[in-house]
Amino acid sequence: MPSLEGAHPADADPSGAYALLRRHAGRLTARERPGHTLTPTALVHEAFLRVVRAHLTPEAGAPFVAAASKAMRRILIEHARARTADRRDRRRHVDVDLDSLPQVDGVAQDAASSDDLVSQLRAVSDEHAAVFEARILRGASIDEIAANLGVSRRTVQYRLRGALAWLAARFAPD
Repeated sequence: MPSLEGAHPADADPSGAYALLRRHAGRLTARERPGHTLTPTALVHEAFLRVVRAHLTPEAGAPFVAAASKAMRRILIEHARARTADRRDRRRHVDVDLDSLPQVDGVAQDAASSDDLVSQLRAVSDEHAAVFEARILRGASIDEIAANLGVSRRTVQYRLRGALAWLAARFAPD
């Protein structure tokens, strides 16, 4: 199997450049996650377009193959970054002022539904459920919760924000 270093079949035959790039694209995409949307062929074609726009033709041989190989790696990186950005954009931001949360004396009015809610949250995270229950249902202060759980005030705030975000997502309309 010819490598991308050393002698290139593309030096003798421009169609050899395509075959070499296609094999290289196959190796690159084989390393990607399952279900990756870029096929080796699409990757070669996109790289080809980028390199041709830079005024390099397949007749250039090895420099064309090297530039196209570099372009394929860049395309995969850009694709991964765009996918990560899409996931970040889909997350909703829940703005919570932890100091303005209501202090509730005693148990919530609908004990059955609040217990069910805490049980569902506990299935996701015991730590978040404990903070949620202490702050919202029992009305404990953030400092009291931190002391009881043996964690920092910041950790309590983080877990409470997480619990409230879970709650907001759970009851938000689709």
